[in-house]
Amino acid sequence: MKKIYQLIFLSLFTYTLSALETNAMNSYAIGDISIKTLFETNEDFQTNYQEYQPGNLLDPVLFRDIEIYVLFGTWCHDSQREVPRLLRLLNTLNIQENYIHLIGLNFSKNEPQDRGKYFQVKKTPTFVFLRNQKEIGRIVEMPKISLEADLLKILGSLD
Repeated sequence: MKKIYQLIFLSLFTYTLSALETNAMNSYAIGDISIKTLFETNEDFQTNYQEYQPGNLLDPVLFRDIEIYVLFGTWCHDSQREVPRLLRLLNTLNIQENYIHLIGLNFSKNEPQDRGKYFQVKKTPTFVFLRNQKEIGRIVEMPKISLEADLLKILGSLD
């Protein structure tokens, strides 16, 4: 009888977690999202964007021919902190939005086009930098030194 109760409890627990994730995912951005929509629908991202003051360590020339994939979760506190900082820095450098790809991920770190799996995202946010469709570097979860120093290390070592 005890095993039956345990089985029922486990089944209910699993169903509840699944339902919670499904309901939560429906309220979070999943897939492609524009910067404008991100800020309009997520106040924390907008606030953190406005509060961040980037330095002047980077030259916009470093971003020539660079595509940036920002894989993140609107539900993730690290994403809420780091994504707005990156976007503010890129805006300060006048990097065109068509080179920035914002991709919202679910709790499984994926989305309908499987780009979370393609980029092998383990933690959010993950910023992937591509030149000529080849990855040249990434920042995972948070910068090791600082956003600008890490970007300089990734982009500055290229010829």
